[in-house]
Amino acid sequence: MSKNKGGCVGSGVVMYIVFMIIKGLIFSGEASFEYIDDTTYEPEIITGIISHSLDWNDTENPEKSYDGAVTLSAEDYYDSKKNKESYWMFNRDLEFDTNKMLAGSNAFSYYKEGFVWNKDVSSYSFDDSRWNSSLLEPTGIKEGYPYMKSYYNDNSKMNDIYSIFNKIQKQNNLSKYEFANMVVSFVQNIKYNIPTTGSCSEEYENGGMVQEMIDDGHSCDSYVAFGYYAPVEFIGNWKGDCDTRSVFLFTVLKHYGYDVVILNSKLYQHSILGINLVPESTTIPLYKKYNYTKYYAWEATGPLSLGLLNPEFNNMREWDVVLDNNLNCSITLLN
Repeated sequence: MSKNKGGCVGSGVVMYIVFMIIKGLIFSGEASFEYIDDTTYEPEIITGIISHSLDWNDTENPEKSYDGAVTLSAEDYYDSKKNKESYWMFNRDLEFDTNKMLAGSNAFSYYKEGFVWNKDVSSYSFDDSRWNSSLLEPTGIKEGYPYMKSYYNDNSKMNDIYSIFNKIQKQNNLSKYEFANMVVSFVQNIKYNIPTTGSCSEEYENGGMVQEMIDDGHSCDSYVAFGYYAPVEFIGNWKGDCDTRSVFLFTVLKHYGYDVVILNSKLYQHSILGINLVPESTTIPLYKKYNYTKYYAWEATGPLSLGLLNPEFNNMREWDVVLDNNLNCSITLLN
């Protein structure tokens, strides 16, 4: 699927896979499927100061152009990356990594808090025999949980990025609507790629959306925790998929006082931003109503205006708020 179509394999799909693995572990004590990896992928080591520059046009008003250079330290980049990875419970073979599940670890916190259980597990330790009970099972997924943790960790490390947006705002005297457009247009112009939790080569062999996107010319990164890049990690990599962009925009626009949510769709395997901001150029804009508020759809993987989605993704009943502006994670019930 092409970048402009806006599809990606979002975190909701990843969370479902996690659920299936956990369900297998609870009932059988082992992973529910065997994963064979035939790659030796290692990410490039980044050192020193990371810098990227971009010239871009406003999506809704192409006559407006902006430019900026963003910098961040390799230390902050790896902190962003490692914080997200610390909540990931699995090794490269998608097997439970017991070394990550020590008492007090982030991975174990995610195991208990990222899912809704049919019993109170707050007092359980990792080696508690009650985990093996046939009566215990997860009943829901908090899809926004990893996003929330990335927000908390990365927001304070984005001052250099915010300074670029502040400078553009000051130079152009942008309105609230124009400023949001500028930020989203910035993200829409960054290269699309596919971060996957497993092996890109194996994902390709399995066919489906990943194969289609690679055939369309998009790069793929293997073994990315939760299948998205956290905000600072995104800027360091200078590429990302749908929920990578949703989490980045959520973090940035919330920082500037906008009322935003992250919307995911299991059917479309996609993630977008929702914002409480009335579109100015879309006649019949799409929105999701949540807590009596209209959150208008904003596609971040291609140049679409606020309130517009491609026709294959535009049934708003198929979209769910997974993280709201108050950092509440919605619960997706499991069958």
